[in-house]
Amino acid sequence: MQMNRDVIAGSFVVLVGATALLMVSHLPFDGEGPSSSSFFPRLVAWMILGVGAFIVLDGLRTQVAMPRWRPRPIGALVAGILAFSLLVEPGGLVLAAGACALLGSFATPFPDLRKRVATAVVVTALAVLVFKVFLKLNLSVWPTWIS
Repeated sequence: MQMNRDVIAGSFVVLVGATALLMVSHLPFDGEGPSSSSFFPRLVAWMILGVGAFIVLDGLRTQVAMPRWRPRPIGALVAGILAFSLLVEPGGLVLAAGACALLGSFATPFPDLRKRVATAVVVTALAVLVFKVFLKLNLSVWPTWIS
């Protein structure tokens, strides 16, 4: 039996949507429609569930073989996320986003280190722009031992 990657991915999205729906089920529904405080979380959960169902149905319609699983991309992405979460408080946004982007770049086969570093610099600049300028979050940009 050959596994279909769209059915597997869609099933995972359905699971995420069902979990989100379960998590927002405790929110009070006061029956005021779109002005209810639980309307938007429920809407997002149902939309995730619907997108997952669409992916599953599309995967059942067309057969796409599951590619060979490789641990390097998953490991690089998990390492990048862990580096960000461990470095954002003591190391600041620049160090955390740079480490996250640099480690995450090992998920794809970039030909040289210059492209990895260039990607990390661009992602770091975008992270500072989004978190500090647009969202105005109270995050330190530089490491605590510098400032």
